[in-house]
Amino acid sequence: MFKLDQNYVYVKIYANRFEIHDIKTAKHIRVDAIPEFTTGKQLIAEYSIAEDTLRNGMKKLFVKRLITPRPLMLIQPMEKINSGISEVEERVLHELAISAGARKAVVWVGNKLTNREVIHKFK
Repeated sequence: MFKLDQNYVYVKIYANRFEIHDIKTAKHIRVDAIPEFTTGKQLIAEYSIAEDTLRNGMKKLFVKRLITPRPLMLIQPMEKINSGISEVEERVLHELAISAGARKAVVWVGNKLTNREVIHKFK
């Protein structure tokens, strides 16, 4: 089981968009990037645009709270990962999560996860 006082957020990254899921409340949002952060070869080519987009998504996810919580965030690239990701790409994703407000970040490359699997990645 997970602690009810913890906020777990599951972020899936697609070309120029984030899908953000709050595990605790089951709230889902989709945030599209304008301008775009993806190029033909790189999922995150424009870091500052991706950072602003994710940060805005987190504000929308926790809109009714006075203070935006610092959740445990699992971040998963869903595109442009043919044979996995490099150490540099993993670092970019980790830093992206932290700069968007995560207290702790885990980068996951693989199949989509269930809520229980997301929580288990933090144990």
